[in-house]
Amino acid sequence: MRVIDLLALLSDQNKNAPVMIRSAGSIVNIDAFVTAEVQEQPRLILTTLPEKRRTLRLWELRLLLNQPQLRTMYVYVQTPDEAQAIFGFVQQGQKLVLG
Repeated sequence: MRVIDLLALLSDQNKNAPVMIRSAGSIVNIDAFVTAEVQEQPRLILTTLPEKRRTLRLWELRLLLNQPQLRTMYVYVQTPDEAQAIFGFVQQGQKLVLG
């Protein structure tokens, strides 16, 4: 899924909802993102945080990702072994869990 598709998918959700990612079977906070190019494919890779810190809210994630140079990049999440593609999200209570 590209960044622009993710932003469109999340557009009608509560802007104050915490956004987390599923990594290695557990739900963790988003720390930051890095960009990389793998086999000539631009990627935006979300990195994770331990549970004890505050996660990003949806409005903060939108603000970070809504940049013209990022919109065509494919979104991945960094797991301990590799980067895995994100295909959507699940709403768990008030949380939005990307996976």
